[in-house]
Order: sequence, then C-alpha cells, then structure tokens
Amino acid sequence: ANAMLAVSLATAGAAARGQGSTLWRHVAEVSGLDAREAALPRPMISLLAGGLHAPGGHPIQDFLVIPLAASTISEALAVAARMREAVAAALARTGDGRAEMAPSGAFYNKLPTALATLTLLNEGAASAGLDPGRDVGFAIDLAAGSLYTQAGYTIDPGSEPLDAAAVVDLLEGWHRELGVVLLEDPFDD
Repeated sequence: ANAMLAVSLATAGAAARGQGSTLWRHVAEVSGLDAREAALPRPMISLLAGGLHAPGGHPIQDFLVIPLAASTISEALAVAARMREAVAAALARTGDGRAEMAPSGAFYNKLPTALATLTLLNEGAASAGLDPGRDVGFAIDLAAGSLYTQAGYTIDPGSEPLDAAAVVDLLEGWHRELGVVLLEDPFDD
C-alpha cells in the first residue's frame, strides 16, 4: 500500500508538472472540483493521549487540536504549537495530568474525565488567545471499541455505562459547548 501511494503521488505530480500546474490544483481539477474553491487541509495535532496509548490514563484514545482559522500550513503549525504550550502549562498548574510525553508526541492524559480534558483544552485555547470553535476546534478519537461492553459505553473511569443514544447526546453537547468539531471511532463496530 505504501508503494502504491508513492507511485500514485509521483504520477499525479508528474501530470501536474506536465500541465504547468500544482499538484493540489491538478487533483482538484481531475476530481471535478473548482480549484478556486479548494481549501487547505487542516492538520490535526494530538495533544493528549489516553486509551491504549497511555495505560492507566483516561480511556479515550486521543484529544487533538485542529487550527480552523489558519490560512497556511505554517500558520496552522504555529497555532498548534501555541496550543501545545498552553496545554503543557495547564497540566503543570492542575497537577491532575502529567506533562510527560506519549510515544505519539502528545502528553499523557491523566485527567479524571473527558469533561475535565475538554475544559482544559478550552482554557488552554483561551490562554493562547484562541477562540474554540472559531480559531481552533478539537477532534476526539474515542476508539469506542475499547470503551464498549454489553452494558454500554464507559466514557470515564468509574462512570455508569451509556447506551448509544446517551453517547450521541453527550457528543452533541461537546460539539455545542466545548469546540469539538470532529469525532473518530465514536461507536463500537
């Protein structure tokens, strides 16, 4: 699969250069999109790692930041760096989390609840001068297969399991109130 991707990208790049175009414009055009409406893909940077990435930590796998208002990749990375610094400072202040690095480069998430984690991310954004939902958004990889048992989804350690409808309500609330704009793997297979 990696070789196929490399060959595909090389072929697309050669086709773009052959037409005197950039790769992104060429891909937009062959996809039937108006290249004037094409947008920069938004990087997602992992800030807090839990689940299988952080044994003994919060069971949700990853909390990530998405620089929504950035117009260049350099600006997006600068925003992500500001968020990372703000999260490190917030973890140091709370004493609830350890500012230790997971293998992914994120901090281990030792906060007691998902709400505490999202609150910390929102406070970090504010201290970095960023508006959640406008300047940055948050993505969550729930890795729900590891949260699910026949009793339901256990979002926080020691909490009552939730059925799928209650999880939807919870996630909608996080979207409305806490800047969550993307979910990965929110339900078990």
